[in-house]
Amino acid sequence: QHRLTHSFTHSSSPPPPSYSVTSSSSFSLSLPVTLLLSLLLLSFLHGSVEAVRCREERFLVGPGAASFAELPEYTLGGELHLHGNYRVPLDEDTDIKFEAKEDSLLRIYLAPMREVDLDLYLFSLTGDVETQLARSISLYREEMISQEIPAGNYLFRVVPVGTGFDDLSQLDCESILFEFALAPKQRTIERADSVDCGQGQLLFPHSFDFSPLSVGDAFEYSSLEKRNSAHYNIVSQYDESATSAQYIEGYTFDLERRPGHSPLYHVSVTLGSDFLTGGSLRLLLAPTAEDMAPPHCFLFDDTCKFGTNIVSNLHTIDTVLGPGNFTLWVYDLQNKRFASLDNKCNPLSLEFTIEELHHEASLLSCVAERLPKSLNAPGFMADNGRLHYSD
Repeated sequence: QHRLTHSFTHSSSPPPPSYSVTSSSSFSLSLPVTLLLSLLLLSFLHGSVEAVRCREERFLVGPGAASFAELPEYTLGGELHLHGNYRVPLDEDTDIKFEAKEDSLLRIYLAPMREVDLDLYLFSLTGDVETQLARSISLYREEMISQEIPAGNYLFRVVPVGTGFDDLSQLDCESILFEFALAPKQRTIERADSVDCGQGQLLFPHSFDFSPLSVGDAFEYSSLEKRNSAHYNIVSQYDESATSAQYIEGYTFDLERRPGHSPLYHVSVTLGSDFLTGGSLRLLLAPTAEDMAPPHCFLFDDTCKFGTNIVSNLHTIDTVLGPGNFTLWVYDLQNKRFASLDNKCNPLSLEFTIEELHHEASLLSCVAERLPKSLNAPGFMADNGRLHYSD
């Protein structure tokens, strides 16, 4: 990972309480006014530094750089896999050049971390002439390009399109999740052929036992545990013309509001696969449709939770849900696969956890009765003076 970070520190010793500033004209500033002016000045300077910092902190590969050619892992190994949080300016396009030294497979992914719409384009370069090869123009969501490319020079461009904020001056650059993989085509095919996927495609169990949730226990599943360590994989089916997702599996579960318990649940799901060859596999969490059909998620629809590539080679949903009936979908973007890897298996892993959020109950989250204010109230104390109370 190549993160770019800058730190700015400011330290000063505060003046003694009786300090004042006096000019020759006998103009005097008291301590509170002096501190206020100082804070305003520092705020102004910090804003200026922040703006400069965002413009100097160029995308991915360092100030002034615009190519992956100098990165040692690419120089030595002829392939590259980058992942991390980076910055991209919102007031101009960002161009990054790279060279494919031989016929290669390429996958590029980015996801804005705030309400910003960024589009992604891929061009081949012949001298100064750009030829568009692919684009990804989702609205306010993740962007992904996968492409088989011959040896040559290329450029990908991140284009800021829109934002949910009115004042772009406060958002000179935006943090994004970014992942990039480039590897020689023949080498990648040979690796895929060497993978042992057992007897062929084997997907995760068709259903899970969510009953522990009904008694307040956590639901936990991991395909990485020894007892679940089958050769889970999917056989790649490339379809360039596919315009919608191929839903592979759906897991439906109920989250109930139980008296005296928190109404909130923490849901964490992670789908693991090789980013270059299996990055088309995604996760989606949504309220269950009446006909159990895959969901229709619209722009700014908060009821649909999409996964992101928080960690390299892992696609994750991490969210909090209230009571309701939900379905976790595992789906594949077939037009984001590679024709040269068609019918080759791709190993998978799945980790899935649901647990009740245990926090201090409040008037809003606790439906239990309050303790009685007095045990002398009718119904508590027996005529013989005895009392045994439990609730």
